[in-house]
Amino acid sequence: MEKTKVYKDEIEKTKVYKDEIEKSKVYKDEKEKGKVYKDEVENTKKYKDEAEKSKKYKDEIEKGKYKDELEKSKNYKDDNEASKSQAPKKGFVPVDSNCKTLYKTSQVYHSSSGPWSFMLNQVNISNNNNKFYTGQLLKDKEDNYWCWFRWGRVGKVGQFKLSDCSSLSEAKATFCAKFLEKSGNEWEKRHKFHPVKGKYILLDIDFGGESDSEDERSKEEKKDTTPSLLDPSVVNLVETIFDKKILQKSLIEMDYNFEKTPLGGLKKSVINQASIILAKIEKQLKKDHPNKNELLDLSNQFYSFIPHFSGMKALPVIDKMKTVKKKQKMLEELKLMKIANKVISDSDHTENPVDSQYKALGVRISLLPTDSAVYLQIQKYVKNTHGSTHNYKINIRQVFCLTREEDEQRFQHYGQLSNHLLLWHGSRMSNFVGILSEGLRIAPPEAPATGYMFGKGLYFADMVSKSANYCHASEEDPKGLLLLYEVALGNTWNLKESNEQIVSPPSPYHSTKGLGGVAPNPSQNEPEVGNPNCFIPSGKQIQTGIDSELLYNEYIVYNEGQCRMRYLEGLSWRR
Repeated sequence: MEKTKVYKDEIEKTKVYKDEIEKSKVYKDEKEKGKVYKDEVENTKKYKDEAEKSKKYKDEIEKGKYKDELEKSKNYKDDNEASKSQAPKKGFVPVDSNCKTLYKTSQVYHSSSGPWSFMLNQVNISNNNNKFYTGQLLKDKEDNYWCWFRWGRVGKVGQFKLSDCSSLSEAKATFCAKFLEKSGNEWEKRHKFHPVKGKYILLDIDFGGESDSEDERSKEEKKDTTPSLLDPSVVNLVETIFDKKILQKSLIEMDYNFEKTPLGGLKKSVINQASIILAKIEKQLKKDHPNKNELLDLSNQFYSFIPHFSGMKALPVIDKMKTVKKKQKMLEELKLMKIANKVISDSDHTENPVDSQYKALGVRISLLPTDSAVYLQIQKYVKNTHGSTHNYKINIRQVFCLTREEDEQRFQHYGQLSNHLLLWHGSRMSNFVGILSEGLRIAPPEAPATGYMFGKGLYFADMVSKSANYCHASEEDPKGLLLLYEVALGNTWNLKESNEQIVSPPSPYHSTKGLGGVAPNPSQNEPEVGNPNCFIPSGKQIQTGIDSELLYNEYIVYNEGQCRMRYLEGLSWRR
């Protein structure tokens, strides 16, 4: 009888439902026969008989779903639509999709302090531990409660347990006890979490940018029915940079376990904390005799904050500067992907999704005609500045004009500096939503200095292939994007050797130039058509005769206002 509680409550306690039943033809027809009201209202005998005869119907009753007359009730339909969502709406934590029993019929319990859901991570390189533990307190529409726990090695589904709880208080007690056992912290104090040695670390995950399956289906429907107002070339560009498969591919290449945390899901504070840990590793490595135990402990901490997939192998100790550089680059790209996820979330889903995403970027994009003078200048720039050491070829597919209002406003002040050059900047395809919407950003003070040859700044090149290397194109995926920035260099501080400690160039300099042994002939620089104060270093390559540790020039500015994005090139690579 308890399994029919939902239906009985609807009949006896919900006037809306009762009105609908009284209005329904089925009820009226059955009432004339003197059967339904007696069977369904007084003792629900009819539904009990039907449930015993039909296993499918019985399963539906047990899950709190209604058949026959209930499906004809408007009140029921409204409720049922809410229960169909496979994941809670934006801003809520989705139910773990591995919980097959309740994934579609329950939701994560929320209290005034937030969602009752945790993701824990623990890495111990010495013991080859790279494991997770996740927990959720689940409830359905009938106020039934469960505790769902899943644990195992990162990258695997692992083991799981679903505990049926008789009340909310029992569910909370079970949930809190497990969190304390695994993390050494009380659930009520999770917002001030303190890592405990030998226990799991809490991953602070932001689910606010995730869209549920209903949203995704809605977007697909709108894509088919609502025509875009944009130029087809711009539509193709927007669809490409917002493609989640591209974002996921980049994460896989970085060994980041995106299946464990939602795309862009780690909060910025967690990424910053991981950056601080890398800075500590860097400091240790600069000592004459680095402490191996300290490096091991710091590596464990880093991997615990930033989940990595390693298969069954132990994660490597971060004990080389090149690894610090690689991991810091990874953190920078995670931040950009987080921005991309937010832009996707902020898009207006009431219009064509591509048009909405384009607006969310906050950049004006237009296709540059192939017969325009500037296009021909850029074509020449690409042809003349491909380094001989880069054994691939680049073809221009398209060139777009860009106008980012924030860049334009900042550049008004620094644009008065002399020596403007149109310079290249390359990055992964997955980073372009973040770059276009937020602009280029200088690494924060807490980040390691390793990897920045001339300190933390914005880096540009006058050789197209030097910047193209940062696009990470491949034979399997031979397409990428390059930016052309107008950079106000002013007086350049010319250096032959790297210096990672530079914060800004000394007076009277405004930028740093790392001198290369090969460079475009500066005497062949030509002014950009329509912008005569900016020059394009598109001359043929020459040997500079400079004894430098750099093969090609690098240009660095230490203020984000000294550059503005001008053009975006769609390129293809081939051997």
